[in-house]
Amino acid sequence: CARCHGDIGEGTGRAPALVTDGHTLPKPEFVKTVLQGRNRMPSFASVLSEKEIESISDWLEEVHKIKTTPSPPL
Repeated sequence: CARCHGDIGEGTGRAPALVTDGHTLPKPEFVKTVLQGRNRMPSFASVLSEKEIESISDWLEEVHKIKTTPSPPL
């Protein structure tokens, strides 16, 4: 994912961010997109299992929580 989407899914000139404005694709749609591909993104069905893709989706949700959690007051 990082090659096109950036180290934490922030997006690059090659591909969009995977977490945008505090949102990521719902897990079923994310899995479908990775398995089947979409637009310029190829299918990764021969590389990743559905369980592995679900784990990536879970990780992105954690990144989302970290990115959108406000800093504690000083």
